[in-house]
Amino acid sequence: MDGLILIVDDQPQNLQMLSTTLREAGYQVAAANSGQTALRILDKRQPDLVLCDVVMPEMDGYEVCRRLKELPHGQDIPLMFLTAKTDSQAIVRGFESGAVDYVTKPFNTSELLTRVQTQLELKQARRQILAYRRRIDALLGHHDEMLKLAAEKLKPSLDALLRQTENLERQCPALSPNKLALELQKIQADVRELLSALEPLFAQVLHDN
Repeated sequence: MDGLILIVDDQPQNLQMLSTTLREAGYQVAAANSGQTALRILDKRQPDLVLCDVVMPEMDGYEVCRRLKELPHGQDIPLMFLTAKTDSQAIVRGFESGAVDYVTKPFNTSELLTRVQTQLELKQARRQILAYRRRIDALLGHHDEMLKLAAEKLKPSLDALLRQTENLERQCPALSPNKLALELQKIQADVRELLSALEPLFAQVLHDN
């Protein structure tokens, strides 16, 4: 397991506990004790995921999330809130600011790690699907009619898979860790099956060139 995770929390003990938990799970960790520090890090580095407290002095988690999404690369970085605020208004505000999920404090370590892994794997699956869709789009202009026809048949399946990942991203907060894991496994199996059909097409293009 890998991936760089940025933790944002103004409480040193929380930073220490989260850092230890994530490193023991095999992740790389960067830490920021304020929203301003987090944004300075994000301006220079692109973590795979941000875990952010909501209630912090000077700049709260909502503002961190909003400003992250304004960065050129920020739309591709998922942010999860870690918060003791569980009222519906606070949760809705979190999603409106751009967060993908939230975990309540005090958190269950197993649930936290499951949700972290899910977000990282969803991000990877989405990136993989988009990369293959770009290659399929290129094949639609290929001179070989058979390749073009095959690409046309497979493109809807890629688009459907992309919609599946986007739907699961939206559903994450409402699903239990076990349900999340099962839904993600289905998507990963569908991705593997589709890629087994796509690879011969790309191999044929390389052979022709």
